[in-house]
Amino acid sequence: VKTNHYLIDEFQDTSALQLGNLDLMLHEALSNGGTVFYVGDKKQSIYRFRGAKSSLFDEIIERFNQYPHELKYLEKNYRSQAEIINFNNEIFSTDNLAGFIKDISGNKKEVESYSEFIISSFEQSKQLPDEKNIYGKVEVHIIDESKKSQSDETIKDKIIVMLKKLVQDVQLGDIAIVCRTNDEVETISSWLI
Repeated sequence: VKTNHYLIDEFQDTSALQLGNLDLMLHEALSNGGTVFYVGDKKQSIYRFRGAKSSLFDEIIERFNQYPHELKYLEKNYRSQAEIINFNNEIFSTDNLAGFIKDISGNKKEVESYSEFIISSFEQSKQLPDEKNIYGKVEVHIIDESKKSQSDETIKDKIIVMLKKLVQDVQLGDIAIVCRTNDEVETISSWLI
């Protein structure tokens, strides 16, 4: 069976090895009038430990530049609510990223190399919300983790207060608490139970 059309979803999770494995098939399809359509979000690239390279977004264009191509950025986000989109736009803004990189690195050369890569990765990430998605809520609380026992109590208190406020406007089933580790999930679940 000959395949002339390819769709690669979640392209930000693609490794150089995976793309290399597809290389000849993609060239074959494109040289016969086929298509390669890939979609992804550099901000969601979390599989670097498995070899994923967000730089492949740019490399694939150069790799197949002899074929006609079109690059599109989705300017409108239909999935998320306005408050979340606006928060992400601010977090991933050029000024905010540059300031963050400068704060975490004392080495000037390191700052320049990180800054260039990260800022170029996110310079097209700003989105507009769908006019119907006017809700959402984002709150950020910075907690001193150096005092672990106190920080757990502080986090617990803040979550409970926040949930009590939220249930006045939304159903409990519409609230998500995102954690980094399974241990955090267990701890927060025990507080809520």
